[in-house]
Amino acid sequence: MTRPRSRTTWLDWLVRWSCLVRRVAATLRATAFPSNDASGTAQATGTLAIDMVAGYRDDGTLARANTITSLAITPNPASVAVGSSLTLTATATNSNGQPVTLGSSNAITWPVTAGGSNLSRDSSTGSTTQVTGVASGPATVRATERESGRSGTLTVVVPRQGGDVGVVVQ
Repeated sequence: MTRPRSRTTWLDWLVRWSCLVRRVAATLRATAFPSNDASGTAQATGTLAIDMVAGYRDDGTLARANTITSLAITPNPASVAVGSSLTLTATATNSNGQPVTLGSSNAITWPVTAGGSNLSRDSSTGSTTQVTGVASGPATVRATERESGRSGTLTVVVPRQGGDVGVVVQ
């Protein structure tokens, strides 16, 4: 059976051809976008290899690969005075450096991983968290995107009250 040249008969030809075939193997590919009209930067892709036999049904699971390759925290560098607050923002990017929209409001975890006595984490909403300086010294904050497991770290400096004092010895 030869493939027809007109578009109107293409679907008819495809249906007739598939009825003649008892077994079909294919790879399905799906891409997830942040909006319903498939605009924006792709957030995840997935593939599923199928092998269909006429008259049988087989369910498969689409293995999805997240497109997030890095997670950065801003502002960088970061400094907050004792008693003051600072909002930190995590930004996810793909391999082309394009921003990837983060999904749900709990997509990011925000632990203070070092110097926790110098900084308190007040609240987190999605890709942002608010921290307050408690005592002078550095503190490390880590943001981890739950689905991809990608993370970024940032050292937040809480300066000594009254500023740094330098002594010159002659």
